[in-house]
Amino acid sequence: MLWLALQFPHLGLEVHAQEIGGDDSGRPVVLLEDNRVRLGNRAASAAGIQTGATLATAHSIAGDLVHFQRDLVREEKRLGFIAEALYRFSAQVSLEQPDALVLEIGSSLALFGDAGHLRLEAQALCAELGHRAQTALAGTPAAALAMATASVGRLEAVPLAQARLPSVKHLERLANMGLRTLGALIALPEVELGRRFGQEMVDYLARLTGRLPDPRAGIELKARFDQALHLLEPVRDKAGLLDQPGTAATPDTTPMTRLLTELEIWLVSHQLGAEQLVWSFSTHAEEDRVVMPVSFARAQQQRRAFARIIQLRLEQVELPEDILNVRLEALRLVPWLGGNRQLFKLLPGDGEMSDPDSSELIDQLHARLGRGACARLAVIDQHAPESAWQATRPGRKVRQAAGRASADAPPGRPLWLFDPPRPADPQRLTLIRGPERIQTAWWQQAIWRDYYVASLENGARCWAFVDARNDWYLHGYFG
Repeated sequence: MLWLALQFPHLGLEVHAQEIGGDDSGRPVVLLEDNRVRLGNRAASAAGIQTGATLATAHSIAGDLVHFQRDLVREEKRLGFIAEALYRFSAQVSLEQPDALVLEIGSSLALFGDAGHLRLEAQALCAELGHRAQTALAGTPAAALAMATASVGRLEAVPLAQARLPSVKHLERLANMGLRTLGALIALPEVELGRRFGQEMVDYLARLTGRLPDPRAGIELKARFDQALHLLEPVRDKAGLLDQPGTAATPDTTPMTRLLTELEIWLVSHQLGAEQLVWSFSTHAEEDRVVMPVSFARAQQQRRAFARIIQLRLEQVELPEDILNVRLEALRLVPWLGGNRQLFKLLPGDGEMSDPDSSELIDQLHARLGRGACARLAVIDQHAPESAWQATRPGRKVRQAAGRASADAPPGRPLWLFDPPRPADPQRLTLIRGPERIQTAWWQQAIWRDYYVASLENGARCWAFVDARNDWYLHGYFG
């Protein structure tokens, strides 16, 4: 087995950095715990703010300082989301609280190539989500975690302070013995080590080196996507919410673009597509919340495909004056089959609309004109021509009743029908072809008609019929 560990040294700060549009190196940002600086960004370090400093000291150094209180619940939730995003690389992803996770990648190498390439792909994915990950590869999860936390390439070189020992109370005793690295600890006799530090330490080293199994609980994938951003400063115009389609967007630009990036990564990892999104915008009060649903004719997965239609809907919605909260939910999730293509063209009556260009056009019409602006005509199993079709949602498959050979209209029938049929004078009709008898069963709408293709005095081709009472009717025109 081969394990890849990812440790996020700045996770606590990164979960808050999204509130100010990312880790802006020009603005000092610190994370506080017990009113002391636990983490700081590059700008805070450059200003001279040190870990352990009080908030008052930090403010005296940098007057434009932005500070956040550590939120363990948000960190845990974010770590779980990152783990789901990395599920695309391995079916076995395990959380290592509070700031790391491990993936068993040995079984994934046939798909992704060598371990080094997969490692870089995982780091790049985390960076796209706005997180810097320290990574390491090892034959056991404990060894990979220790190396990733210490950011070293050899297990023996890992400092004991970063080795994730089973108990931190042993660190001082080990330091007093002159032991500073895992290599020195592993070299000690196991019996003496157990006598001084207990069986827990012995078992830890055995799992670290692979002499004992180290099973890990895998994550459970969530069934829905529901992410929100809480902004430190309000957004007052729509241009500040969503990057224009076609621009090179990154996760630390606009709020809606960041959420769409996360949605795309989540959908790819879950092998799903979304047919409907629901956006929510608000300040602090719930009563000012504006909800904006966006539907698609076919399931989408890519951020750019979502953004083009969302931009059209956004132009038509009146939003709160100051937006501090943006939320995105993905509804109507379906298995993703976007890479599949038909070997042959769809046969008449198969019913699925597979042309992505048509889907995008339909989405644009819906976004500009509303959900009822566009419909698809589908043939249904009825003999009466005026009852043999129905309007359906574009892209929806219509089931044909058993025995229906084709959803195509029979040859010689017009697309344009009168409802109801109009009385006609047979003296004005010149019959060209026919008759075609249409007669329904006794339990259906009772009709008995002989249809003809005919021409009128003005030369227009029409579809006419005579019924059982010998009355003539005009039922439609040919184009």
